[in-house]
Amino acid sequence: MSSQNPQFAFSGSDPSQPLPPCLMNRITSIASYIALNKDLPSHEWHRDTTLWPRLQGFAKKEQSIIGEKTETKEKVTIKTCTVGRGCTIGSKSKLNNSVLMDGVIVGESVIIQNSVICSGAVIESSCNLNEVYVGAKAQVRIGSKLKGETVTAEQ
Repeated sequence: MSSQNPQFAFSGSDPSQPLPPCLMNRITSIASYIALNKDLPSHEWHRDTTLWPRLQGFAKKEQSIIGEKTETKEKVTIKTCTVGRGCTIGSKSKLNNSVLMDGVIVGESVIIQNSVICSGAVIESSCNLNEVYVGAKAQVRIGSKLKGETVTAEQ
């Protein structure tokens, strides 16, 4: 294996195949992380194998990927997002250009834009999040308006 042309092997992939170009980008911001998540499902992998077995069971809708067993209440808008499995999205909530990992709970009338919400996080009702990173199992209190911040779980 040459250091000038590295080959990468992933579980279930053909080790003789190079890493797909869409995965060779460096993740330096929330925007680049979101862009990578949107690009993964559109990349054509080998038909018999998948580099990302977690993507199986996801539904693609309006340029978004919605995980199985995710529940959306009435009047929810989801555009260009990746939403994990087992999430709950409250009524009248709007998600745009964001990533929600598995088990996230979003209350009613929440707006989430350009953000990453990690597994098990809870976003209470009437919150407005823009360019926010919410850590695993963190909680954003009711009515919070955050921009460009990081929220972590209380220890």
